[in-house]
Amino acid sequence: MIRSTSASWGAEAVEPDLRDLITAVTAAHSGGGDQDAVLWATLRELGLSDLTGSQARGGSGASWWEAAELIAALARSASELPVGDSDLVAGWILDTLSTDVVPALRVCWWDDDSARRPDLHPLVERVTVLREDTSGPVVADVAVDEVRARLGSGGWDSSVEWQPLSAEVAELAVVRAALVRAVQVVGAMEAATEIVVEHAATREQFGRPLLRFQAVQALVADLAAETALARAATAAAVAVAVRAGDDLEVLQPAVAVARSCTGHGAAVVARSAHQVVGAIGTTQEHALHRHTGAMLRWRSQAGDTHSADQQVLALALAGASFSDLDLDQPLKPDPSNRRKS
Repeated sequence: MIRSTSASWGAEAVEPDLRDLITAVTAAHSGGGDQDAVLWATLRELGLSDLTGSQARGGSGASWWEAAELIAALARSASELPVGDSDLVAGWILDTLSTDVVPALRVCWWDDDSARRPDLHPLVERVTVLREDTSGPVVADVAVDEVRARLGSGGWDSSVEWQPLSAEVAELAVVRAALVRAVQVVGAMEAATEIVVEHAATREQFGRPLLRFQAVQALVADLAAETALARAATAAAVAVAVRAGDDLEVLQPAVAVARSCTGHGAAVVARSAHQVVGAIGTTQEHALHRHTGAMLRWRSQAGDTHSADQQVLALALAGASFSDLDLDQPLKPDPSNRRKS
């Protein structure tokens, strides 16, 4: 029988006790409403709300491995609390400015002409806003009400204090947000795969389990393979983030590969999962649609599959070899790979 596994992120790097704590906290979550509020309060009480953050914002100084463990666990529990955005993107930006900040659940929003409206979870307290000024990127950490006022009036209040931000930090924030989404998608894919495997192994038709039918086996194999590929590519990108830190040249290619794999994989997993489970998977009582819906939303946020594919294609055209992609090093054009004219 094919079994889906939710292996630890950075098994040797994450303390077993922390992994068990994260699992215990997130496993009891049933999604939405009061459950989210209870979960967020628990995360704050246990010091899990800002794992990688500086002590100035109540962080624990952990690495991407611990953060990925938590983000994926939240996704597997069908929670859409933006903990990864708050810690690894919005909070990280504020840490780079070395300013005193109030610990809070944050999201990051790029306010430009093409920007979508910010995805404001009901529990989000503050928004770290990035926009282009005449002198370059600027950032402000504002209350949610100020963002809503901006969306209603079309402009920012004069009381909002903007700080200059380096172009590199602004670009890194985009890449970090994309990696957070990749981890979330993988967590949702793993949860969906587990649901499908259990359903196919226990549900019987014509006197035998669904998993005994060749057509079902093919669907389960497809989604299991896509989940494994997405997991491997995303774990590789997280490993690069841990080793290379904020080296944009090294991190960006790895994240592009991860987003491409998770984007295409999410489509296969969502389609195959609902084919196996059938109409019951879309009912309010069933968990499958919460995972597939979330993964499809996440894959179109902080970039999308098409833009990730374009980045990977550009690297390939530049001569990078993807047959044995070395994610430890920056992807440089290899003259020996170019087609001779």
